[in-house]
Amino acid sequence: MRRENEAVVQERHPIPTINEIQEDMSGGLWRYKRLMFGVSSAPETYQHIIRQVLQGEHLLVTTDYYSRWVDVSILNRITTADIIKSLRVTFTVHGYPESIVIDNGAPLTVSDFRAYVEENRTRHRRITPCWPQANGKVERQNRMLVKAIRTAQSEGKDWRTKLQTFLMAYRSTPHSVTGHSSAELLFNRQIRTKLPELSADMQPGAEPHDNAIRLADAERKEKGRQNADRSRRATESTIQQDDPPLKEVAEDYYLTTSSGLGNIVASKLTKKPHELHITQKQPLTDRKEAKVVSRGGNAIAKRRQRSDMGLGRLSSKRTRAEEVMHLAVVACGNRLDETLTMVKSALLFSIKRIKFHIFAEDPLASQFEKGLSQWARGISNKFQYSIYPITFSVGNAEEWKKLFKPCAAQRLFLPVILKDVDSLLYVDTDVLFLRPMDDMWSFLKAFNTTQLAAMAPEHEIPKIGWYSRFARHPFYGVTGVNSGVMLMNLTRIRRTLFKNSMIPSGLSWEDLLHPLYQKYKNHITWGDQDLLNIIFHYNPECLYTFPCQWNYRPDHCMYGSNCKGAEQEGVSILHGNRGVYHDDKQPAFKVVYDAIHEYPFEDNLFQSLFYPLQTKFLDTVNTLCGRIPQVFLKQVEKTMRTMYEKKVVRHVKPPPK
Repeated sequence: MRRENEAVVQERHPIPTINEIQEDMSGGLWRYKRLMFGVSSAPETYQHIIRQVLQGEHLLVTTDYYSRWVDVSILNRITTADIIKSLRVTFTVHGYPESIVIDNGAPLTVSDFRAYVEENRTRHRRITPCWPQANGKVERQNRMLVKAIRTAQSEGKDWRTKLQTFLMAYRSTPHSVTGHSSAELLFNRQIRTKLPELSADMQPGAEPHDNAIRLADAERKEKGRQNADRSRRATESTIQQDDPPLKEVAEDYYLTTSSGLGNIVASKLTKKPHELHITQKQPLTDRKEAKVVSRGGNAIAKRRQRSDMGLGRLSSKRTRAEEVMHLAVVACGNRLDETLTMVKSALLFSIKRIKFHIFAEDPLASQFEKGLSQWARGISNKFQYSIYPITFSVGNAEEWKKLFKPCAAQRLFLPVILKDVDSLLYVDTDVLFLRPMDDMWSFLKAFNTTQLAAMAPEHEIPKIGWYSRFARHPFYGVTGVNSGVMLMNLTRIRRTLFKNSMIPSGLSWEDLLHPLYQKYKNHITWGDQDLLNIIFHYNPECLYTFPCQWNYRPDHCMYGSNCKGAEQEGVSILHGNRGVYHDDKQPAFKVVYDAIHEYPFEDNLFQSLFYPLQTKFLDTVNTLCGRIPQVFLKQVEKTMRTMYEKKVVRHVKPPPK
């Protein structure tokens, strides 16, 4: 039998409008919504997806209010018997709830369903008609489910499989409010996924912090209620139990709405002023005016104007000047987005303020100004920045600029240019912070009296190391060092005389650079990094080496896992050299870069950063570096948990004894 044309079906059976629906408030509205999304109410934007993808099937969505656990059942029919049958399976696993909140769908309001619920000693609660916000958790879950179904449709995949993948990721991801996954709260343990166990510090049998979680949850709900009351200008009701029945009032005393349905409801639920015990001199609209807050002008520009007055000028509420961390980066060519993503990663988890020293070519300077000024005010308060032109103080500037990568040699001249800076962290543009920069900054306190810089080894295994196999010049230690992440005490560098093979008495840093380059320029491959290896070969007492997880590169996983520190603690700083952020050679590195690049500062870290990161790693488990995802995710999860626990300790009072 030939299928009927869909356009003809829509013409013969049009979707009712609000004005048509309001004529039958007793049940037509909810029948209309059930046709779109099973037994759950749903806005009109869901209709196309549901009709085209579900193809006559219906979804029954149930949500546990405490743990946020979501169950989805696929039903061919939405009769009361089918719904009860599905709920029996759910209750067999999780037990009977204290109450069940339903959205007034006809199968959920009949006497058979009510009798089944009451038989299980469960309260049967119905939300306010025409007010789906009263069951907001389920409505939010519906939006996420429809998004997953829409994604499956656009990718040409089976929506049922995509739905199960989404539910697995959602149930195992820490929630933004509780800080724990729904599985952990419901079962007191993490469910096993394709990803290795992320919470190594969570010992078997350890109980989640129920009191702190419940208090944090209650605090978040109370804030949401207060915000909703303020936005709607809600006041305490003066209606008493013995008040006369509600009556219609004159047009002057009820709020007209743009919807005919709203006018009907308002006219039936509004009382006259004398019935509400309000005098004529104090009409219903006499409420306190909302306060308008101005965000001010360009906060970054104002801070930059004040930067010449010193970095220690902070709020008068602070008794001592806050320590500022200094971070330098050099950007040339097409490195704008990569550099801004690095800056974003440094700001995401940092505790202290950061002063960025950005060395960039002239065309990029204005673009950096524009990019940094667009970030939210709450983030812009955490950092300052200065932009410098590319300059080389000794030798041929063009020759220095073309050494290895464009402008990379600029890092050699930082002690000469930044004379007022005591200590500094230099990173390449393709570096991402997966934990607070404060932790890297603390290595400065580990320096002994002779150490003035810190770097990570180039390789962990000499047999596969580049320097140990191919170098034609002296290098540090057994495998050399990588300069993509370099912590420097600039004051010590400026006042130290460095031993070398040319002048026995030693040379200062500025005087050493040019003759050293002239001697070895025909023997070096990696430019400025090779020069640093030569310097610290002759001055090994001046270098502090930190573990490989602080400069984790594709070399640490593409030839097998050879960074034990990252396996145990997770990656602290990710270094995506060889352009792996922008190709498909190492998808695991690209997943991390894309997640941070796309993350909006004002969004929740768990929902908008960690969850997409965790989900996308499922597609990389068959790659060389993606087969050990805990290396990339462990430190990120630990950092986010630490940030959340600090907020709980700061804002939530301890439970009463």
